[in-house]
This record gives sequence, C-alpha cells and structure tokens, in this order.
Amino acid sequence: MRSIWLIFFCFYAIAATARPLQIATSLSDSAELSQPITQLIEQAYKALGYQVTIVRLPAGRSLRMANQGLYDGELFRIGGLQQQFPELIQVPVPLRQLQLFAYVQRSKKRDWQSWQTSKELIIGHVRGFKLASQITFAGSRVETTTLTQARELLLQGKIDLLLEDEWSLAPDAELYRLPTVLAQAELFHYVHSRHQALVPLLSQQLNLLLHTKKNP
Repeated sequence: MRSIWLIFFCFYAIAATARPLQIATSLSDSAELSQPITQLIEQAYKALGYQVTIVRLPAGRSLRMANQGLYDGELFRIGGLQQQFPELIQVPVPLRQLQLFAYVQRSKKRDWQSWQTSKELIIGHVRGFKLASQITFAGSRVETTTLTQARELLLQGKIDLLLEDEWSLAPDAELYRLPTVLAQAELFHYVHSRHQALVPLLSQQLNLLLHTKKNP
C-alpha cells in the first residue's frame, strides 16, 4: 500500500512541477494531420519536464502571435518560415510531408490543365497557409479565415479552385482533386526564440520518438 502511495506522490510531484507552455496552431488543421503530430510534440516536451497546451487560432493570426512571443511556439508549419517570422526557430526534425493540390467542384466539367494561366479564374485558400500562398497564377486570389469558409465559397461558385493539402481536404461527392501535385514540403515544429536552448533537446527527443515509432 505504501508503494502505491509513493508512486502516486511521485507522479503528482512531477505533474505539479511541469512547466506550462502554450503552443499555437491553425484552426484549419485536420485531425488526421494534427493529432499524430500533437501527440508527438506533447511526448517530447513531457520528457523535458514541460506540459503543453495547444491553442487553435486562425492560421495567419497563429503565426503572427507566436512570432510576437504571445505563445511559446507553433505546432507545425512548412520549413523556412523563420525568414518571414524571425522570432520563430525551426526545430530541424521533419515531422511529416505535405502535398498541395487544387480542388474544384465535381459538377464543373472543363479542361483545368491551364488554370494557372487563366486570368478569369478565382483561386482561394486559407489565409496563413504558406505553401498555398507561394503558388503563382494569373487569376485572382481570395484568402479565407478557415477551410470551412473556403470550401463553402468553392461549392457556392464564388471561387473556381481551392488550394489545400491532401490531409485536410479529401475528394468527395462534391469535390474533385486535380491530379497534379502543385508543391510539397516537410513539416517542422517551431519554438519562439526565448526557448532557443530547447531546440537541441527537442530535436533529440523527437528523433528518438520517431525512431521508436518506426521500429517498435
């Protein structure tokens, strides 16, 4: 009985002394994409004595506020964002790969091969989705706060194409995904510059967890 109370006390003591961190992420992240990464990041921080709370925000706001230091980091983004957001430090461990596609209404049958050169088309994507914002085209660009809004605009015919990754938006009875991969990138965790000392420790923990996952 005493050993059980001792284990409980040790667990409580560790939980009570765990340092809290708030990590921002995008509202539009799909569960299929974000849940495995969230679990991985939480485990890595827990091993270092931190307790993570995930805060979901519009994608653009999430990046800005994390860069301003209002949050301790960004859950995951494509690599290279520190050039635009200098206070965010990329933890150099790839977490997952992302591919970008164009989606259209399944009922709209036309030749979409030259959509990037058509000036009359309206192309939408979620604001703050950097992989999509880097795609160039001749038409007009519309940015939305959430993926739900972007999808509704596509179904209502207010935009002609929607740029999104394959994890967050799957083809269905209403949507058709054009076969061409527009871009691909690896996803990384970012921390605010005040946590720079954590980067090598997080890298070690993430590499260990990913290796264990691949070789159980």
